[in-house]
Amino acid sequence: MIKEKIRMELGKRNPIHAEGFVRIDLTDPISGKTKKRVEGKNMVFPESLFSSYGSTWQERVSNTLMCMNDDATAPTLAFPYLRGQTIAYGRPSLGTLGTFRGAYNAANQILAEQSMTKTRWKFQYDFTTAQGNSGTMRNVGLTTQYLTSYQSSPNKRFKTLGDYTHGYYTSDGRYNYSCSGSGIISKYDPFFNTTTTIDVSAIVGTIQNNYKSVAYAPNTGKGYIYIYSATPANRRMYVFSDMTFSTLENTYSPTILISNTSGYSSYVYGNYLYYTPDGSNLYKADFVNNIAVVMINTSAYNNASYTESNYAQNNGAIYNSCPIPGTSYVLFGNQYSGSACKSFVFNLANDTIIAFTVGITSSYYSTALDILNTEKMFLNIVSPTPLHNAAISTYILPEPVTKTEANGMTATYELEVYW
Repeated sequence: MIKEKIRMELGKRNPIHAEGFVRIDLTDPISGKTKKRVEGKNMVFPESLFSSYGSTWQERVSNTLMCMNDDATAPTLAFPYLRGQTIAYGRPSLGTLGTFRGAYNAANQILAEQSMTKTRWKFQYDFTTAQGNSGTMRNVGLTTQYLTSYQSSPNKRFKTLGDYTHGYYTSDGRYNYSCSGSGIISKYDPFFNTTTTIDVSAIVGTIQNNYKSVAYAPNTGKGYIYIYSATPANRRMYVFSDMTFSTLENTYSPTILISNTSGYSSYVYGNYLYYTPDGSNLYKADFVNNIAVVMINTSAYNNASYTESNYAQNNGAIYNSCPIPGTSYVLFGNQYSGSACKSFVFNLANDTIIAFTVGITSSYYSTALDILNTEKMFLNIVSPTPLHNAAISTYILPEPVTKTEANGMTATYELEVYW
């Protein structure tokens, strides 16, 4: 077996490390013999791995999905989520379901087997000829990002006051922002539930019926104030050098922008404003060249989420959002309301969904990035403990695997954590 060691310090614990191994076998459906094998070592997200809430981190690992997805993007600790669409997956101690979930192998499954030196897991799933045939598998990982259960709190956690009233405003990953008609920006701290203000009225005016909203460009760090007026000639986009809103860089007059985005999250990439004026759809408009608004198709959903809960096809309240500063990535919809629970990480640079998650709370909690860890997990700021449902590990296959009806498949994922 090929293994990888990851060493880390967690508080006053002794150094510990995790080792993982992945194997995918395409099999002959009659003889059961292996026709093709792809295997190798995994990459562990250690800060997510040792997260827990209401149970031990070992219990969380024992309930993760093993997913085979179609994205081959090289993993990084800064993005602890599986990318792409799920082609096949397994869930511990459960049998086959639909065309995506394979059956666990009871004889080979090992869940949190503990000794004086380590805890060990072995997840193994068997897939029929009718399963896992909808695409090409390029990465394999353990994750809870497609489940509303088994949410966790980072190991280096701290208590929060749990702001749950401003999650639908624009976020810069740390704070949420809104702007009043009188030109006063409110900057909300979701971790400590405090508010400060920034007066930009001398620039944006004080006319109450000229609705004002804040936007943020995660790749540049710039801040924006968009003003909607019933009179097209009075519509404005003000560009500031950063989120202190102290230096005005430019002003545009997007008369074609007909939506009032006040009270909803908005983001900017290049010439485009991205916004969610109705709470469940994503729109974009070129405010620089004054080109008409278009709605972006975000109807895709994750196959594992849908199989486990068919509610996961719905966009829900996607105005709850959180960007990753320094990138073009924004999470939309990290909450569910009633029967709607899909959320997704959207790449503003090319208008694509790069990863799916599901909302992990039915309340309007704010979402912010984990500010204490290397792994940038999206946190629901629930009082007193912030929660996430990030991935535990991932592995990019050395060569893609495309399964057809001519093959069965056995997928194995082993994880050992030593201390």
